[in-house]
Parts: sequence; C-alpha cells; structure tokens
Amino acid sequence: MDTRQVTREVRLTHWAGILRDRRDSGLSVRGYCLEQGINEKTYYYWQRKLRETACEGLMPQEHNFPASSHKGPTVFAALPMQSSNDSGHIVIRLNGAEVEIRGEAKPATVDTVLRVLRGC
Repeated sequence: MDTRQVTREVRLTHWAGILRDRRDSGLSVRGYCLEQGINEKTYYYWQRKLRETACEGLMPQEHNFPASSHKGPTVFAALPMQSSNDSGHIVIRLNGAEVEIRGEAKPATVDTVLRVLRGC
C-alpha cells in the first residue's frame, strides 16, 4: 500500500467518525456543521466519498461476475429459520460482498447500511 492509499484510508476513517458523531448527536447536518465549524459542502463531499468507497466493495468484479451472465429477474427463496435463544441476525450477500447485521444492532445503523446499499 502506497502513501496515497494510506492517507486516503486515514481520511476516510476520520470522516466516518465525524459522520457517526453527527448521526449520534441527533442534530441536522447543518446544525452539526455549524456547531463543529465544518463547511457543509465538505461534510457532504466526504459523505459521498464514504458511500462510493462502500459501494466499490459491492461492485461485481468483471472477471468474477460478467454483466451478461445474469438474465431475467432476481428470484428469492425462503430459507428455513432455526429457532434459538439469541436475538438473531441477518446476512446480506450481494455481488461478492457480505453484510451481517446482528440483532443487537441499533436501528440507525441498520438504516445507514440499507441507505448505502440502495445507493449502490
């Protein structure tokens, strides 16, 4: 990994923390940015960059998933569920990426994951 990639990763991690902090604060983006002295356009720029990075991991690799290989509608199958005493979790597998959401996940976290997946 070169220094540009390391710098990018550090910035993405930093901004992920800022976006998480804003979400947990309960403030609007405008209110949070005013309070923290962050330019609102900069906030949205990094939000977009984080979403793009998340979507990159969900994009099919051409050599693994040729675009022409999928024809027709997507068909979902019912899966048997085991009863257990845990609070449950779901696993979403999409284009080679896997997202696991445990039962104890906060609704805001699930909402964020679903919004990112919709944007891909």
